[in-house]
Amino acid sequence: MFCLNAQLALWVVVIIPFVALISAFFQRKLVIGNRRIREANSKITGGFNEGITGAKTTRTLVVGSAWTRTSTG
Repeated sequence: MFCLNAQLALWVVVIIPFVALISAFFQRKLVIGNRRIREANSKITGGFNEGITGAKTTRTLVVGSAWTRTSTG
């Protein structure tokens, strides 16, 4: 690369380490933020799932209770 254009090669050699450091810094920030978002999303999804499952369980119990009354009486 130095044979083709020494000045351009020098700029690349100087700039690339800074770009790598900045990239590593922001990558850490993004990973931490992504983990927080995933945790919040899992809490929301879990809440919805519990609500839906609870509704199904309640409905099953109501239907079962009505079936028990009709079959025994």
